[in-house]
Amino acid sequence: MKFFTKATSQSGRRGARNRSRIHTALILTPSEVESNFHQFGEDGLAKIRGRWMLLGAVNADLFSRLDANGEDDIAAQLLVQPVPSGAKYTVLTCQLGYFQHRFVLPMYEPKVVDLLTIASMSPLSIYLESTGQVRQGMAYDCPLRPMSFQEARSECLSISADKKNDFIIEFPSVVSALASTESVPSLNREIVRDVDASFYLPRPIRQS
Repeated sequence: MKFFTKATSQSGRRGARNRSRIHTALILTPSEVESNFHQFGEDGLAKIRGRWMLLGAVNADLFSRLDANGEDDIAAQLLVQPVPSGAKYTVLTCQLGYFQHRFVLPMYEPKVVDLLTIASMSPLSIYLESTGQVRQGMAYDCPLRPMSFQEARSECLSISADKKNDFIIEFPSVVSALASTESVPSLNREIVRDVDASFYLPRPIRQS
């Protein structure tokens, strides 16, 4: 199943090989995981059953490297990024070599708050789909322990929910900034040159 749309852009100075790609992220509850991944069979479902899941996308080159390396060489970090409007975004970054994948989650979205609440208490699953011509995906455990999510969960309380539509107006500039290769420092000794950023899209407040 295909979850994602993407746009590819060149970043950095002219002639640089830095690349960033933008994708849509999804959040699945345990029941949604069960219904969407029934084709995994009982053995595959046993590893993700009962868990919340973050879904994102990566380019075919990074996907093949992740598939070959497993989870041993992945560096991971979670940070909270405030922006001028008063909104905050959780940025979950994983890096392998000079490749980064980032989940960017608006902390004013109720489903993001629910995800951070659960992830601060129990393991989280991640599913990454390749954007290559061959449809492939992999599920694995989030490299970060639940305690890594506790501060992010607590910071959700400081965000003014009634300003959500203002946050959404600002969202395109947030996407541009947090998809840049320079926005998250390297998590290893490599210079970041290739970024896939999966953004969970905020929903506007319906006017009565």
